[in-house]
Amino acid sequence: MSLSDVEKEEDLAASISKSMTIDKLKEIFKNENIDISGAKKKADYVGLYISNGLHNREKYKSAVSITATSITAAKTAKQKEASLKKTESKAESKAESKAGEGQAKEELIMSLLISAHGIESYEWPPYMPIAKFYRDNVRVYSRACVPGVLSLRNRRHVRQSIDETFTIFKNNPERSTQEIMAEYTGVDRDHYRNFLDSLTNCDPSRSAIKNKERCGGLITYLSQKEFDFTEPISSKPVFETDYNWEQFLASRGINVSDIRLKVTASDGSVTYRNIFNPYEDMENYYRSIDNGDLEHDSPNNITKFNLIYRHGIEFILKDVLHKEELIAPALEIFRFKEGETKRPELSLDQLYRFFKLVGIKYVNIIDHSCRAFSPYSNLTEEYAQKLFEKEQHYSVKPVAFGKRSDGKRTRRRRDRKNKYSRKI
Repeated sequence: MSLSDVEKEEDLAASISKSMTIDKLKEIFKNENIDISGAKKKADYVGLYISNGLHNREKYKSAVSITATSITAAKTAKQKEASLKKTESKAESKAESKAGEGQAKEELIMSLLISAHGIESYEWPPYMPIAKFYRDNVRVYSRACVPGVLSLRNRRHVRQSIDETFTIFKNNPERSTQEIMAEYTGVDRDHYRNFLDSLTNCDPSRSAIKNKERCGGLITYLSQKEFDFTEPISSKPVFETDYNWEQFLASRGINVSDIRLKVTASDGSVTYRNIFNPYEDMENYYRSIDNGDLEHDSPNNITKFNLIYRHGIEFILKDVLHKEELIAPALEIFRFKEGETKRPELSLDQLYRFFKLVGIKYVNIIDHSCRAFSPYSNLTEEYAQKLFEKEQHYSVKPVAFGKRSDGKRTRRRRDRKNKYSRKI
């Protein structure tokens, strides 16, 4: 039986069921001497009616034909309506697609410098969204670089390092972040290794000294990491000036160094546009002094660019990104308590949820913290080496958040190129 025959039989059964009651069918079966002992439901009576050919009898045809015609007409009308809606939907989708072709796509890139104590623990399963995000969308420069290695520092260099990141991004407002990070990596790697060389009294077996030639490079966050911003020294050292000590404490945290847009035009060309740099805010401060307006914060108060401070989150979301409605959920993600102005610790998980909340597509992180591992992780030299090799494999990203394209290459040439070799 063909599909059309099945549909006709279903229409016939529907018309009989609608036009006749069970009592009417029983009366007909009685007059026709048809056994109905096996029928229990109305569908059974309708089936007997059709199987015995009663629908073809002249005296029964009129009642059924009127209903059958109305059902067929209704069904045809319904089919036409569905077809019309489908056609309209396709036309709307096509129109929306055509309209979108001429619009540029804008994606937010945030660059951070983290100054903290760091400790890592379990490795994320690769299928988890957080693992995919940090693997594909986050570029990380780490001073410690190697799993299990500590990051050494000079307290007086902490604020200086932050100023250096502010400067390098400000001087390159339209360059790709890959190029900027590559430039910073080269400078800071040399500076850090020279600093390690200067530690003549340091035990050569210490992890940082032992791994000096591998320190200062790109890595990939594949494991959960906790950042601790508290300082074990509770009071200012006697040989330290008040200013330097205050600047050091203010510099601890997650400092926003740059926010820019990656703009992809309809022809595939990619450009970058800076929308925030801390030095611009500092310049506004000096202009406000010239104008007699002293309401702005001092440029020395860099905590306003620091995400571990309540007013830092408020400044970035309200004054920079104009997303004031996200302040409350962001404070909740970072677990700020009522009246709390500064968080003592944060994790990569919390940062991930913050990036997703705000709509940050890509992130550059300059990580000056240690790569110590939790004692429960049982980090062996063999596992540390395997993890390091895996991190290096993903350190060049499969997605472009630094690539500048002129849109002139053909799709075939772009597809032919290995995705892990693209400049991002």
